[in-house]
Amino acid sequence: MESFYSLIYIKPSVLNDELLCVALFTAGAEGPRLYISEKRMRLLGDVVHRNTFLSLRRHLKGFQQQVDKYRTTGNDLLLFDPTYSSDQMAKLSQRSKKAIKYSAPTTVNAWMDENAHLDLMMKMLGDKPQKKKQVRKSFYHKWRALTNANRYLEFKRDVMVKKVKRNSDLDIKIDLFSKDKKLVVKGLDFNTSSKNVSERLKELVALSDEFNAYSLLCVYPKPRKKAGRDTLNQVMSELSLKIEFVPINDFETMKF
Repeated sequence: MESFYSLIYIKPSVLNDELLCVALFTAGAEGPRLYISEKRMRLLGDVVHRNTFLSLRRHLKGFQQQVDKYRTTGNDLLLFDPTYSSDQMAKLSQRSKKAIKYSAPTTVNAWMDENAHLDLMMKMLGDKPQKKKQVRKSFYHKWRALTNANRYLEFKRDVMVKKVKRNSDLDIKIDLFSKDKKLVVKGLDFNTSSKNVSERLKELVALSDEFNAYSLLCVYPKPRKKAGRDTLNQVMSELSLKIEFVPINDFETMKF
């Protein structure tokens, strides 16, 4: 999926076509982000009625909460695609009675992580990043960033089984795949819900059966809770003949 950005504008008056850019929306890589320029919002507060300003700010803050919640759920890597994002911003515009407008999603040739978002924010809005509470990134966000690094260019990445094995009926994605190296790699976070872990373990077992002539690596972060550690120990004893479980720190040092 490509990275992209959209600019969000406010139309201060119905009497002219003047627009004030107040926010930057980006998506890709590590999920969607919305930056609202407080400096520009203060300027808006000086030129529109207070009730109008409060209403517009409420709509934007509500959208920002929706975006942040979508990005930080931690269940998996969650991305907005341009069509869906346009739909969401169209709803935002309608709720504000067309006072909030937006530009069509524009593709960016960059891996849109937080640093790329901040860099674009500086270039587009001229705002310096504000200090904020650090949000723990899920393992899957970090894992996707790692697997998209240049060191794995020889692998097929984030690919459906059907793309590498046409006669397969499995509707499962492989994080890293190499036919030459006979290697299948998939990440699993034992810190997530038992339901999520169970579903991903089923996928791993299905992959081990489908690619029985390949080495299958399950890369995982160190479980923080006892339940996660117990589950990991159990599956390692039950599935060690089919699947090799590798801590992410060890995986990063492996040479292929």
